[in-house]
Amino acid sequence: NTPVLCTAAADALVAEGIEAAVSALDSDLDPAGDLQASPAMKRHLAKVLLRRIAGRLTAPEAAAA
Repeated sequence: NTPVLCTAAADALVAEGIEAAVSALDSDLDPAGDLQASPAMKRHLAKVLLRRIAGRLTAPEAAAA
């Protein structure tokens, strides 16, 4: 439940784009499993959320706002 700064993903996003940043999350994140989700599921959800927010921030209508 502690926020994590994903530096490898941030660097990859700037240098190579969204998909590189998504791949880099594997090296940044090591979540613990719990009753809610396994570590693999938590990493998967982080990747989904990164794709969604990056997509929204780079969408043409976001640039006009």
